[in-house]
Amino acid sequence: MAGILAGGDVEALRSFGEALGYLFQLTDDLLDVKGNQKKMGKTLGKDEKEDKLTCIKVFGLETSERMAKNCAERCLNCLDGLKGLDTSFLRDLTNFVLKREN
Repeated sequence: MAGILAGGDVEALRSFGEALGYLFQLTDDLLDVKGNQKKMGKTLGKDEKEDKLTCIKVFGLETSERMAKNCAERCLNCLDGLKGLDTSFLRDLTNFVLKREN
């Protein structure tokens, strides 16, 4: 909403939000498989034990990692379309979600 009020392109912001949501889910699934349990503060491998339908289960580890990177690129490309707006927070958020450890 703030981006729209600041004059941002509605479609670019919608696309950014969608890509960020996918990125978050991908990294969440990836972290459940290869995260650091101490940093995560929760039991890893829970998704597999509960037989959850995850990105890893559907696409495999390597493809899911590639998809996460592609989603992050999509986020950043959407932000490139928001000329004249300070998108540094959203860029930092995208990179944090991509590289988060906990």
